[in-house]
Amino acid sequence: MSDSKKVFNFEGSSDPEHFQFAEDAQNENVLFNEDTTNDPKQPEEFYKVLIVDDEEDIHLATKIIIRDFLFNNKRMLSLHAYNSMQAIELLQNNPDIAVCFLDVVMESYDSGLQLTQFIREELQNKEIRIILRTGQPGYAPERKVVIDYDINDYKTKTELTANKVISVLVSGLRTFDLLQELRTLNETLQVRVDERTAELQHKNNELDLINRAKDRLFGVIGHDLRGPIGNLKGMLEILETQPDMLRSDSAPAIIAKLHKNASQSYTLLENLLQWAQNEHGLMVFNPEPFDLMNSVYESVALLESASSGKDVHIEILGTVDTLVLGDVRMVNTVLRNLVSNAIKFSDSGTNVQLVLKKQEAFTLVKVIDNGIGIPAENIPILLSQHDVFTTYGTLREKGSGLGLKLAKSFVERNGGEFGVESSVGKGSTFWFTVPLAQS
Repeated sequence: MSDSKKVFNFEGSSDPEHFQFAEDAQNENVLFNEDTTNDPKQPEEFYKVLIVDDEEDIHLATKIIIRDFLFNNKRMLSLHAYNSMQAIELLQNNPDIAVCFLDVVMESYDSGLQLTQFIREELQNKEIRIILRTGQPGYAPERKVVIDYDINDYKTKTELTANKVISVLVSGLRTFDLLQELRTLNETLQVRVDERTAELQHKNNELDLINRAKDRLFGVIGHDLRGPIGNLKGMLEILETQPDMLRSDSAPAIIAKLHKNASQSYTLLENLLQWAQNEHGLMVFNPEPFDLMNSVYESVALLESASSGKDVHIEILGTVDTLVLGDVRMVNTVLRNLVSNAIKFSDSGTNVQLVLKKQEAFTLVKVIDNGIGIPAENIPILLSQHDVFTTYGTLREKGSGLGLKLAKSFVERNGGEFGVESSVGKGSTFWFTVPLAQS
């Protein structure tokens, strides 16, 4: 037998798993022992190597060559296909195959080339290393194949001695590992890019909200605050030029109007300040147990001038003998804004009811008026933190649209709920809850 020919020598056993593979025996003598893949000392990790060929001898030889080979402390796991359809099924079920030894001529003269295209284009698998080998190089000239197809090596079967099989395998595994690392790095980079993009989007959204808040603030200052302060300024200028008016019978009416304008300006400024602090997270939150009834009585007393001036009577229905837990300043702001709104949208000679009811873990507070009511489609806009909605009161009173936003935000900050029920022409009920303090 010629030294240059491939020899399968089955010695001492009829089992083809026990044989010496020798090619060019004078220069290469590679001995393969029994399969040790079940040895507990063997590494548990492995590379998948796909062998696609229609010759059984090629499968046996390749399996024996790589059976005991370790690379990066990983063993080789052989997968076998004898035609393109079997190979496709294995490739679809094993996307992590590292290296494929692929015969060119099988069921057709270009089966291997078609399978290469399927792997790269249909499966979109760019990481598997494809080593073409053929016993009939005339069917697939090396230069044309290398140029036209995405393969990683091209060998004739007579070239692939045992050591050369290991050589091309190692080259393929190294490239496969590098591609795996590159993919991991790309995925990590993509995650970071996505996180950074989301962060920038969040910042942009925050900036947009700040700009909208700034626009609302300037709008309130430029329109709502300018009106009452302008009226106050005009009346004071008249009094400055005609001081005798303060000694006339009209003096009480003038003073009342000055007081009204000053009160409107003060209330608006107070809401503006609290709203700005709340929007920018500067509002100090200091929850503590307090008597809600005291807050109710104080708020009604502060609004007595507004209610009596419009002939609107405020009724307090129910009592709460248990302390609640919350920021007393915020809750007082909620009460003042809701009662003030109820007065503003009530007709003269009507009542505003302030109803309190103790529940299991909360105190429920309702502010009920019999005023003009709110159209259902306007309620979501009214409570939105990003839109401004205002309407005139029954005596053309103008508001800033900030009071209800503050009230809702403060109630939620204190762990309560806020809601509204309204019917046009019948009135509105604004309600909120405050947690009870633990005994």
